[in-house]
Amino acid sequence: MNIPNIGKNLSPRRQLREAVEAYAALTGLDARAVWFRLERMYFHKYGINLTDQRKAYAAKHGTLPTVALWIETSGIMERALALAMTMRPSC
Repeated sequence: MNIPNIGKNLSPRRQLREAVEAYAALTGLDARAVWFRLERMYFHKYGINLTDQRKAYAAKHGTLPTVALWIETSGIMERALALAMTMRPSC
């Protein structure tokens, strides 16, 4: 299901958010479940556990960054956005 009509003139973070929201609307999932699914897909594709990284940051700094913020500040937006644009509903 390539996510259609994600505005190219939007910031990459906004594009990512819109792709997640579109997938959530299509599948009927809660947006948080879709963010978690994206984290798992990222782990399976790149071997990097974003959840563990975010939790380690929270333990050290006292605040848990959102998935979108973590992706942006970690410099992996391009990869994550490409992955989000290819998300497909489970059969």
